[in-house]
Amino acid sequence: MKTNRDLSIGCTDTVFMVPPLYFGFNPQTSSDNTFQRETHTPDATSKAMEEFSGLVYALERHGIQVVQAEKTSLRPESPDAVFPNNWVSFHGGAYVLYPMRHPNRRRERNPDVVRHILRHTATAEASQIDLSHYEKRGLFLEGTGSMILDRYENICYAAASGRTSQEVLEDFCSRLGFEACFFHTAQETGTTSEIYHTNVMMSLGNRYAIICLEAIERPHERAQVLSKLRLYKEDVLAISKEQLQCFLGNTLQLRSGKNAFIVMSSTAYGALSSSQKSALLRHGKIIHSDLSTIEALGGGSARCMMCEVFPPSRRGFIPLTEGFHPPHGGVSS
Repeated sequence: MKTNRDLSIGCTDTVFMVPPLYFGFNPQTSSDNTFQRETHTPDATSKAMEEFSGLVYALERHGIQVVQAEKTSLRPESPDAVFPNNWVSFHGGAYVLYPMRHPNRRRERNPDVVRHILRHTATAEASQIDLSHYEKRGLFLEGTGSMILDRYENICYAAASGRTSQEVLEDFCSRLGFEACFFHTAQETGTTSEIYHTNVMMSLGNRYAIICLEAIERPHERAQVLSKLRLYKEDVLAISKEQLQCFLGNTLQLRSGKNAFIVMSSTAYGALSSSQKSALLRHGKIIHSDLSTIEALGGGSARCMMCEVFPPSRRGFIPLTEGFHPPHGGVSS
């Protein structure tokens, strides 16, 4: 069922990013994020800001619009604010607020930030879907960290973890019209150490997929995921667990006009084999940037830093209907 898809349907030219003004090692999230390393890094915040600026420059140089959070909206007690895709996502005429597992990450949800994004992307108004109430029940779904969205086929891939509840996932999918594909992972075979976010092991473009199949613990689930991917994607790039640790699964396809780009860190780029690189280049130019400080202390990489913004003019527009509630005071340009 592979078809020539319009790149603009599920691939945006606009991302929202947050400068790591108060960046640092977060001991709360390190309890279930094994990618974090508490290393002695002098001037970590300054280095993170340099890396952030380098990625923004690389994106803008290729014609991708970057909307940055205003520094006055940032809070010192939010060391992981550089990863905004976990607390909000945009879907044309709606945006979603997510339940976050760790208390100091919940402080990142900020209505002023949402208004700032909508104002700078010419979105007159958008309905709000607020799933954060699940936090009271100890259930979580951390945005496009927890979920990999195939916006072309309306399939949502998600790996079970303490940050990804199947119940909240099904609520999200029923509201936005996605089919859920839920599976279980293990960082090492036979262990209970699950991968904290799906987007470190998997990413999707319009005609390709990158996935660490080795990390899907149950054989029947692995076969199910692979079958879906082969049905809809021309290239399925299977990466190893070693490449997963280099954040090769944490990439994002963006566009500028009709030109496609695949964004990743320099760590991930260095982990690509020559055949994998050749396969990806069929689907867009690779943009990579050094993010080593952010990766080591934050446990996330390029994809985590970019929150896609889809204005209502594109496919995925969700009208104001029952079940969708406008934010308090409304959101307008």
